[in-house]
Amino acid sequence: RVPTSTWPAPSLLPWPLLLSPSRPRVAFGLRRLFAMAPLGTFRVVCLSVLFGFFSGSAVQPIWLTAIQPFTGEDWDAGVSMRIGAEILLEQVNANPILLPGYELKVVWQDGMCSKARGRTLFLANLFDTTYNVFAPGRSLTELDADKSGVITSADTQPMSEVWNATIVSPDPVGLLSACAGTCMDIAYIAYKARYPMVSNAATRPALSDRRTFPNFYRTILPDTFFNAAWIAMAKALGQASVTTVIGETENWGSMGTIIANAALDQGVELMGHDLTTEIPGFKGLQISLDSKLIASSVAAELVKLKQRVVILLMFGARNRLLMCEAHKREFANAVFMAFGWLSFGWWAQASDTDCTPAELTQMATGMITANMMFWRTDLSTVLACSASMSVDEFIDEWFKRQGNKRPDLAMTSDGYSPALEAGTTADAVCMYAKMLHEVLINRGVPLSDLIGRSEIGYAAVQDALSNTDFEGVQGRVKFVPGEADPKGAVIIQQLQPGGVLLDVASYKHPVLTFLGNGDLMFPLDNEIFHAGPAGATTISGNLTLYTICPIDQVLDFSTNKCHTCPVNEEFTESAGSCLCIAGFYEVVHGICSKCPSGSFSASVGTLECKLCDVGKWSAEGSTACSFCPLGTFIGTHGASECTVCPQLNEGLHTTEAIASESLAACICVIGAYGDGDGGSCKSCPSHSTTTSAGSASVSACQCEVGYLFQDASCHRCPFGQTTFLPSDTKCTPLPEVVSIILAAFILFFLSLAFAYLLHRVYKRRLALLEAKAEAAMKEAEAAVQETVSRGLATIEDFGHPMVLMGANAFSSLTVDQLRGLHEGNRDAHRLFFVDTFAKFRELQKRGLKVIFLSYQWLSWTTKGASDVQWKFMQEGVEQVILRNGWPHDQTYVWLDILSIPQEHRSVQSLAVNSLYVYAKCADALVVVCPRTRHADSGETADLESYQSRVWCRVEVLARCCSRGFNQVYIVSESGLVNATPEWAANIIKVFDGNMTCCRTGHLGGTVPCDRTTLIMPLLGLYYEGIASTVNSAGLQFFRETILTQKEAVFPQTFEYSVGTEGKTETKELFGDLIARIDLFAHKPGRCLALTSVDPHESPTPDEMSDFMFERKSI
Repeated sequence: RVPTSTWPAPSLLPWPLLLSPSRPRVAFGLRRLFAMAPLGTFRVVCLSVLFGFFSGSAVQPIWLTAIQPFTGEDWDAGVSMRIGAEILLEQVNANPILLPGYELKVVWQDGMCSKARGRTLFLANLFDTTYNVFAPGRSLTELDADKSGVITSADTQPMSEVWNATIVSPDPVGLLSACAGTCMDIAYIAYKARYPMVSNAATRPALSDRRTFPNFYRTILPDTFFNAAWIAMAKALGQASVTTVIGETENWGSMGTIIANAALDQGVELMGHDLTTEIPGFKGLQISLDSKLIASSVAAELVKLKQRVVILLMFGARNRLLMCEAHKREFANAVFMAFGWLSFGWWAQASDTDCTPAELTQMATGMITANMMFWRTDLSTVLACSASMSVDEFIDEWFKRQGNKRPDLAMTSDGYSPALEAGTTADAVCMYAKMLHEVLINRGVPLSDLIGRSEIGYAAVQDALSNTDFEGVQGRVKFVPGEADPKGAVIIQQLQPGGVLLDVASYKHPVLTFLGNGDLMFPLDNEIFHAGPAGATTISGNLTLYTICPIDQVLDFSTNKCHTCPVNEEFTESAGSCLCIAGFYEVVHGICSKCPSGSFSASVGTLECKLCDVGKWSAEGSTACSFCPLGTFIGTHGASECTVCPQLNEGLHTTEAIASESLAACICVIGAYGDGDGGSCKSCPSHSTTTSAGSASVSACQCEVGYLFQDASCHRCPFGQTTFLPSDTKCTPLPEVVSIILAAFILFFLSLAFAYLLHRVYKRRLALLEAKAEAAMKEAEAAVQETVSRGLATIEDFGHPMVLMGANAFSSLTVDQLRGLHEGNRDAHRLFFVDTFAKFRELQKRGLKVIFLSYQWLSWTTKGASDVQWKFMQEGVEQVILRNGWPHDQTYVWLDILSIPQEHRSVQSLAVNSLYVYAKCADALVVVCPRTRHADSGETADLESYQSRVWCRVEVLARCCSRGFNQVYIVSESGLVNATPEWAANIIKVFDGNMTCCRTGHLGGTVPCDRTTLIMPLLGLYYEGIASTVNSAGLQFFRETILTQKEAVFPQTFEYSVGTEGKTETKELFGDLIARIDLFAHKPGRCLALTSVDPHESPTPDEMSDFMFERKSI
């Protein structure tokens, strides 16, 4: 062994010159000698002695390209992480035996934690060899150019420079990247380009999948490592069960499965909804959108579940939303568990919530966080890539360069916050240095193979990376071949009063080890447990469980005591809390006030009273608005009383109907006349009157019977005379009584004689005619009976099973899964089938609730809801459930493309024929009509265009005639509102709407109009309405709305369009069917006996062939 003091200085050796292709003989000989030399340090000694003669030659640079988040809205830790990397780079290049003859360099670029930005930078590096360098040569004090206290891209962009291959030469041999989104976007590109990639700060669990992200490495632990640590901490605190709130399935589903497995392994039960159809094995709650409405619903579930520990698998903004909504519901003293890598103070950033920073901080205090252990505990360990620097010295130097005292992580005066990921960044640089040492020095692979990304060079690099094993800043950095993640430890911390983060314990599967640094402090009952002694794996002290209250009481979470509901509130089991009674609204949580006059609340738990519509009024504390009676009116919303017509008290004014809206509705009563439009009225002259209300002039006054108009007044007719009509111009004499009697006798005897003769002559003929008439009547009645029976059959049972999706599955359904339509979601077992109407009624009695979604299709090529409509559907369903207090697990959703088969046309027609029955069965119908545009025509789509579609009108008509217009909602940008009777009255004129077949001209008049397919179900509806004796909201709607405008709802004819040039033909629609049904239904002694008519005979599958896809297109 040669003493190290005799080695030539490695920095003086001409490595690039000797290994350059321009000196092949020398290079070949040296490689051969290198290969024969003993492994390890002795090789370096041999080569150092042989190359001592070339001292004074230039050092060969080796470049890495780095895409880091120096600025950006999501995360801007790049400045702090670069400082850690620079310290380590200095140690690498000063280490004489690590990379002798080489200098490791990094070209730093600002990826802004943006996928698009990161991809653009990397592609420019790869194909153009250009590099957008972040503020080269600038000091930390220069970066915050505008001195706003925060370094932004606007500050640093003018300082950036574009370097090319002239400066960055030779080409980089590897990529150092941060931010999960950026890494996921470019990892496969790097793999295909044979570009080594190591991430210092990307924690998304999906990156662990080598099938999707081959040859991806990271020196930071993925988020999945925290799940077992949280469960272990909850168990140490004596909790046998916890609740987990998870984000959208697409990004967080793998975390849900892993925490479910961790809970199962450690014997802790997950509480909440069963979400296993979406996330295997997982039970809990889900917030799939940044929605205050959904967060409020989940907060209500937390109140019902009463779990002390709540684990949050979401980013900071969604965590804040939930904490704020939980605060509003007084869900106090819960122990939240969250990611420790979220920026410090994330809970108090209240700009996106309704809560103050102080309220959010109160909710977060006591929170347990889990993060990677960035600093190893044995700080005296010398870093593997350094000749002498210990971890302790590295940390001191890192804080010193940032101007902060150790361990202060507060924002620096230069406009950025120190990021502990500087440790993983330093380890990533060391990982590259160790790989280069192995490949270039130990194996003798030419640098040109790495620069040119040859297959041999790339294979050697990957083999070296997969066998990485060294002592780094965070601890031992060791990889198992085939895995992307190092084997590290998790640090568990608690946010304590005053905003202090206490290091509580470390977790390295499967052992939880307490550090003995202090006490765990929780606010309920002043719970304080010592988190030690150091090295302990358990502590003494269990969190107090929330009290389970009697059925009629509610828990005060701040004191953990039960109490009865205050005055004007009642306990609602579905909400698990006290809610304001009908007629009141919630001013702030727990305080109810009467609805002001002119408004009302119809149900328990109302947050805001609704104003009365025009033509209605209400007193204070009303549960409904009253119609203005006859003779009164009101023309504004929110009226506390109705205005009386001016001459009502004089008996001269009235209105045509109740709920009048203006003074113009005040008209003169019968027997009076006036100016109209609310003007004054005068009584008709003596012995005269008018034939109807609302007469406008004295000329409408006519003499009463027995009076004659003469000399500008009415005079009684002389004795024995009279008038029979107001228009008579003279009095008519009355016949004398004797003459009348005599004439009557003569007429009577003549009639008898004539009748006798007729009876004899035409007896047989009359009998024949009577028989024929009877037969014709029976035939007509049979035809009407069969028609009505066919109509009733289409509305009284399912032609196809009713297909539903559970509310939980629906709220977490992605757009891609929605596009799988009925068949895709059926095969994924997300759908629930109800075979018969009788079975449906049985399920309803057990608590089944159905929400029917009605909307307008906005594409001629894509089936179903647009992305915009889908978002409003999910929010609308959640809001209906919340408003009515329905349990999620008993609430189901009917949506056409999920509930109606799309591939088998004959089976599809069976479901389409049952569309009326489905809408009729729904507990709530939600009209989804956000303002957007048709994907093909570009026409505006909103509530107005929805109202113009025939099929949309049919769905509303079915619901209203069955259950009334209660629980009919409209969801749009204005939120979820109740449909009004006026709106429902307008939309039920079904055939005033548009149909796609009419717009396309019925293919030149060669196909029937889809309007004819509605004849049978609407006839059934009509008969059911006029024949029903059950007083219901649907029957009331039918009588007040349908019967008052029969001709408009059931038109006898319609205009059939022939081609697209405006030509039409008048064709029969209902004809005289309505009149015949009226005659049949009201004939004494008649009742309908349903015949065994197949409800699917009309229309046929051929007649329905294409309408399902076109049914709601503009």
